[in-house]
Amino acid sequence: MKYYMEYSAKIYNCYLKYVSKDDIYVYSIDEVFIDITSYLKTYKLTARQLITLMINEVYEQTGITATGGIGTNMFLAKIALDIQAKHKPDNIAFLDEAKFKEEMWHHTPITDFWNIGKGTARRLEKKMIYDLYGVAHCEPAVLYKEFGVNAEYLIDHAWGREGCTMKNLQNYHS
Repeated sequence: MKYYMEYSAKIYNCYLKYVSKDDIYVYSIDEVFIDITSYLKTYKLTARQLITLMINEVYEQTGITATGGIGTNMFLAKIALDIQAKHKPDNIAFLDEAKFKEEMWHHTPITDFWNIGKGTARRLEKKMIYDLYGVAHCEPAVLYKEFGVNAEYLIDHAWGREGCTMKNLQNYHS
């Protein structure tokens, strides 16, 4: 684990060559969210071009092949990373709400999606819902009865929406 943590720190330092630590949220030992919005004008690059630079830097410094998910919100970036990027030739995927509906609404298994575990999937199956299209088109009252307040996250994510921003994460105190 110590070795893994050392590499994680090396990778984090690669990102710091391009963005401020204030625009990075460490999600886990091997994943970060980076808000690159303000850097695109500075570098005069597209999001894909900037992510490519960072991925190449990680490879040059560590020998590790990184992947990148680009999204118009954090949920879409995470889904682009988790489900799509590893299958792309450049290891980068992009999702906005329209592309999400087109490409991901009927994706199965539903447990591939962030924050949908086997228990949630079983409860949805009882309602004959097997994908996020089914969640998006289910009567909200049915979902609220089954999941309580957590139905709100499920519904928002089914539509490709995410209310939490990088700023919310940075300002959060337990």
